[in-house]
Amino acid sequence: MYGTDGERIYSAKESSQCICRFCCGPARELQFQICDTTGKSIIQVSRPFKCSGICCGICYPYCTQELTVSINNETAGTLRATFSSNVSPLCLILSVHDDLLYYILGTIRERATWCYPVYHIFDSLGAPLLKIRGPFCHFGCCLEDVAFVVTTAKESENPNRSVATITKKWNGWVNSGVLDVAAFIIDFERSISISVEERALIFSAAFLIDLMYYENGGSV
Repeated sequence: MYGTDGERIYSAKESSQCICRFCCGPARELQFQICDTTGKSIIQVSRPFKCSGICCGICYPYCTQELTVSINNETAGTLRATFSSNVSPLCLILSVHDDLLYYILGTIRERATWCYPVYHIFDSLGAPLLKIRGPFCHFGCCLEDVAFVVTTAKESENPNRSVATITKKWNGWVNSGVLDVAAFIIDFERSISISVEERALIFSAAFLIDLMYYENGGSV
């Protein structure tokens, strides 16, 4: 993962079982450890296994895809410096990993829809924060960039305001179809201020979007 000047700021390492990768494909249970350039874990992303399909999607929120995002207290300052935003208090201890306490930032959850991909982002207490909506042609088959627009939740003080855009870049047939290489660009709106937790959740949402639509082996 690279910053605006092209410098590498983060790397991500997946942890999952071999049998899940072969049998469950992009729907597999997994964890991502997102680390800074020194190798310190900054963000932990956890995804449970859930079945997929329209019938399962009707059972929202029990069967739709989701990610839980957490951060440890030791390296929270690095994340704050990267996203340059005020930080609200963290809450809810999630787990202990490598002797570090991880706190839940929030959850990204797929919303069952017929045509357009929709995700809702909740804070650590389950309150709605943001909404992500993609276009009708979101699988990359249209040979162009695919933009997922992030807006504030309708329950917020400033509802339905655009705060960011997650763009899946079209890399050509070889990179996208054969090599399974995906590139995302995240642009934050300068006209509205959001917390570092919300920025980290938007950042993590790109992983779920990639797994569901752009990883070879089938869509979820």
